[in-house]
Amino acid sequence: MKRDRTLDPKPIAKGPSAALEEELTRESYYVQDMAEKVAIAREKEKLIQRAFCDPVPAEDLEWARLHRERAARNLEASRWTNAGQWAYEAYVASAGGTFEGRSVPWNSREVHHEPWCDFGDRVAGAPEGESNEETLVAALTSFGSRTGQQAPTPSEHWLAAARAVRTNWADRKARAPKAPLEPVIGSVVPPGTKERIRELRMKRAELKILPLAPGPSAAREAELARELYCTVDPAEREALLAALLELDRRAKQDPIPEEDAEWAHAHREGERGLLRRIRAARKDIAAELAYRAYCETEGIPVDERALATRLPDEFYWVGDRMIDKPEEPERETLAAALAVYAACTRKEPPRPSEAWLAAIRKVREVMPKPQKP
Repeated sequence: MKRDRTLDPKPIAKGPSAALEEELTRESYYVQDMAEKVAIAREKEKLIQRAFCDPVPAEDLEWARLHRERAARNLEASRWTNAGQWAYEAYVASAGGTFEGRSVPWNSREVHHEPWCDFGDRVAGAPEGESNEETLVAALTSFGSRTGQQAPTPSEHWLAAARAVRTNWADRKARAPKAPLEPVIGSVVPPGTKERIRELRMKRAELKILPLAPGPSAAREAELARELYCTVDPAEREALLAALLELDRRAKQDPIPEEDAEWAHAHREGERGLLRRIRAARKDIAAELAYRAYCETEGIPVDERALATRLPDEFYWVGDRMIDKPEEPERETLAAALAVYAACTRKEPPRPSEAWLAAIRKVREVMPKPQKP
């Protein structure tokens, strides 16, 4: 079953809207027709606008938060340049269209931008409680320092420049999105989101996930792999993974029907090839199995919101270790997984406990082990 590595999506967060955004990004990369690219860009832009609209569904909370944080960072990053332009244009307008006797637009190379940007940034970033007069003096000092000269004398033109910066920056901040705090009960992801994800994935999967060889088993394997790639429901993914692993097991057992001989040979020669290709799905399933077993042993409720977004990292490390070393003793697996977690996250690892050992046992019980040819 041949498959393009670029099929594996890596959204900025978990959840349906994050997955759809990533699928649209990938679709734009694949399509050649410019009109299709424009249509996809518009669809993606419309989707991202949902990240800034309250209420935010629980499944999309992390995705919305990341978009809003990015927008806030972009706003702060653009303040220096924007504030400089606001100040310069307001000063020129106040002075009858000229600065130092010249009428030059902001985007001209003749305008020394840095002093104006320092002036505007100091006004926009004035400390809380500072008077307008104090802000103006400090901003003019910044202007003079950048030019290597004395600070300009306060005037009506400079006051106009400062007022323009304050007004424009206040307006820009007022229009900036607020970070979502908690999901609103009852809010749901717009209908059709998951269906659109499936449509986009299947379109590429039919082109990229091809049978490994001729024969009915190879065709069935490719069909299951496409479904696994396109399905977002955890229970369905687990069932599809089990079916794929059962096919892999059958390929390594005699007797093999003549029509499946080439397919079986490919599996036996390319040991674990199938398992590598569906590793991402196996890792997610293993993490969820570990998490549920841990909660059951500890007697704590399962956090469905965490399952819909992202589980704590330590459960992925445990699940990943079980995929790589299914025969390793339980305590060694746990110690190694939590050590890797601590090294990668620079956090104190959770303490080993019976709940963690139960998590390991559950993954080992459910996840099929790689079969040797």
